Order: sequence, then C-alpha cells, then structure tokens
Amino acid sequence: MDKVVPSPAEAVSDLPDGASIAISGFGLSSGIPYSLLAAAADRGSRDLTLVANGVGGPTAKLIENRQVSRLIVSFVSRPRVESAAADLAVTGELEYEIVPQGTLVERLRAGGAGLAGVFTPTGVGTPVAEGKELRYFD
Repeated sequence: MDKVVPSPAEAVSDLPDGASIAISGFGLSSGIPYSLLAAAADRGSRDLTLVANGVGGPTAKLIENRQVSRLIVSFVSRPRVESAAADLAVTGELEYEIVPQGTLVERLRAGGAGLAGVFTPTGVGTPVAEGKELRYFD
C-alpha cells in the first residue's frame, strides 16, 4: 500500500465535519504540519475539535474561519497578543478546555496507546474539576 499522498489537499479531502485534529509541534516552528492545516482551512470542514499545545500561527486560520467549535489546549492566547480563539471563547462562540501541558501530552499518549482514560491529581479540588469524574487511589 502506497502511503504517500500527492498533495496536502488530497490528504485532507476526506476530513469530515465534526472531526478531531491533534496538532503536533511546539511553538511556531517544530513539527507543525503547516501545509495540512492550510489545506484543512481551504477545505472548509466545520465543527472541528482542535487539540494542540496552543493557538496561533497555522491554527489561527481554522479558528478565524469559525471551522473549530471546540478547542483543547494548554493555553488560549499569549499576553498582549490578540487571538481569535480568546475573542471567540469570551463570547461563547468557541468551547474550550484548558489543560496543563503535561496532562495534555499524557492524554494524547494514552489515546495513542489505546487506553480509555487518564487520571491525574492536577486540578482536584479546584473549579477545573467541577463536573468531572473523581476517583481515589491508594
């Protein structure tokens, strides 16, 4: 089976509405699939869940186009930098979950390993834990 796809547009040609996209990379330079994100923005898929370290750079176009309805990140914006994600989150147009970076990485690792979930003590007893399952371990 040939796993090489001739273009970014073809690679995202079957990206359905409601899909979840996890973005690799850290910052704006390491490991980020710029051409795939641009192709996804051009494709116009809607109601996407975007999982990333943060927002900005290549993810911004998807958010500005209002193609993303849910965001799972370790931060929504940088200090003194305007962000469509922060603006849409404030108005309630974008659902978001801010997760500590280590927890985000562990959730992605566990999902990739086929584990059903991850329990972490981070956030227990804080407003972040409201409405979430609580477990006690010895």
